Amino acid sequence: MPSPVVTVAGVVGPTATTPPTPRSIAENKRDLCTREWYWGDVTQAEVREIMDGLADGYFLVRDASSRSAGAFTLAVRWHGENKLNRIYHRGDYFGVVDPPAPVFRLVSELIDYYRTHTPKPGEHMGMQLLWPISHRHHQPLRIPSHSSCRLSAPASPTGTVSATDDEDRSTGERSSFLDSTVSLTSSPAGVPIPKKQLFAELFRTGAKLAEVDSRFKKLMDAMSKAVAAKEEATNLLKGAQKLREWLISQLLRLSEYAVPQDDTSPEQLPLPGLNPPQPVRTRSTSSDIGNRSAWFLQSITREQVEELLASKPPGTFLIRHATDGRRLALGVRLKTSIQHCLIFHENGKYGFVKSSCSFDSLEDLVRYYHTNSLSQHNSMLTTTLRYPVNST
Repeated sequence: MPSPVVTVAGVVGPTATTPPTPRSIAENKRDLCTREWYWGDVTQAEVREIMDGLADGYFLVRDASSRSAGAFTLAVRWHGENKLNRIYHRGDYFGVVDPPAPVFRLVSELIDYYRTHTPKPGEHMGMQLLWPISHRHHQPLRIPSHSSCRLSAPASPTGTVSATDDEDRSTGERSSFLDSTVSLTSSPAGVPIPKKQLFAELFRTGAKLAEVDSRFKKLMDAMSKAVAAKEEATNLLKGAQKLREWLISQLLRLSEYAVPQDDTSPEQLPLPGLNPPQPVRTRSTSSDIGNRSAWFLQSITREQVEELLASKPPGTFLIRHATDGRRLALGVRLKTSIQHCLIFHENGKYGFVKSSCSFDSLEDLVRYYHTNSLSQHNSMLTTTLRYPVNST
């Protein structure tokens, strides 16, 4: 009983008796000559030898024998055996059922589709076309002639074919390919190498190359992700650094208005990435600032000043007689150092610049610089006179 005609999306497919069109034969022939998995008219015996010992998923396509109902045979290695699937050519279409649905106009289109779909779910459940067996690897052994791209004419659709229908061609026709050994000019002294051993070695190498290629692609993907992650991490670090700098600047600003030490809570949590905040003092009161005894020390040397201020908070200060005994000197504690400045007394006025002394007394000078930074005279003196030495 003839198979029913298949219709897809309104396109009527061929019947089991529709012969291949000349145009379809020519187009498919040109396309197959570019496909590495197409082996032309190799025999079933040759296919068995080629695929012997290969892992599941290797496949190739060859011409069907003249007695086969199919135009081509798809051979797939699965569960340690060679699974044969007929590919029928009816009209302009190819398929693994007879008649084929009007879908695939080239064998390569059919192969591309079935590399992601099981060819015959009912017969070979789970079978996959994973790795094509390339005839190009065997060109040093057997250079395909023009006939290797010749398509076999479809046989009568009424014949029945089993998986073993494809018999060997003439022995004389294949004698050069079926010799039990192959002699390579590159082997030492032309020593013959068993063909089976050579094929096995070639396919092991091919499998390793495929594995290396797969790993390379995975590594490239991983590298791309790593580069993207690195860029993201760099941006995050830059943002964190800017935030840290901003927080530090805010802490410094807030320290100008800090609460007294007794009110500082010891349970305050430190900000991430910043040193725990140290208890800070408020500015001294105006009575302390105006009290000369709180900051004026007469008999003290420069070295003693530095020793005294070393353990004091930034902004602690004192005034003493300079080494020459005729002038005065200010000693002030900065964040990372202790600095000394001469105080001039000209025409009954005090100041840090001899030509512009404007304060009537040392108390007036101290009160002014209690709220105004000394940096106006020296960029290194980024502080005010906050704490008299005898009040800390």
